[in-house]
Amino acid sequence: MAHGILLQLTHTGVSRGPVVITDVDRDADGPRAIYVPAGGTALVLYAKTVPQSFETGQIHGFIINGLLTVTVLFGTEFTSALAPVIVEPTTTPHALAVTTDYCLVNPVVPVAFAVNLPDGNLHARKVVSVKDKAQMAGGALTPITINAFAGQTVEGAGSFVLSTNGASVTLVFRGTNWSAV
Repeated sequence: MAHGILLQLTHTGVSRGPVVITDVDRDADGPRAIYVPAGGTALVLYAKTVPQSFETGQIHGFIINGLLTVTVLFGTEFTSALAPVIVEPTTTPHALAVTTDYCLVNPVVPVAFAVNLPDGNLHARKVVSVKDKAQMAGGALTPITINAFAGQTVEGAGSFVLSTNGASVTLVFRGTNWSAV
């Protein structure tokens, strides 16, 4: 069980667009933006370059300009603070948010279903799982098609199809491609 300091960044709603913070280094692979959707929140570990951004950089500037508020969470257990975002869409097409971790496709009646991936560059964790919860993807007329964001691919193609009842796939974003793992 890990404990530490998290910043909860909350979009104030003053602007309609998201707040994107680019002066942070969130992992070993280099800079990654922090995306705070309009009216939403993002949790950020207070480590690496985040303290500098909070004290004098972009996070600080967005706070000063009234676009963000910050709540500091001390001694937070990471496993619960970073709880996954799970959606269970019942209507098609369904556009995943940049914060979605798990998509459990569950239409009321079996139907061909489309799941549209968000821009992988803005996705909070760069990993999304899609599951056929309704056990319907194996029907000839009821596959689940996972569509890439414009200019991006899934396994090198524009879309990826689940065609077995109960099928699931976990996708990891890297560069311009979502790879199945």
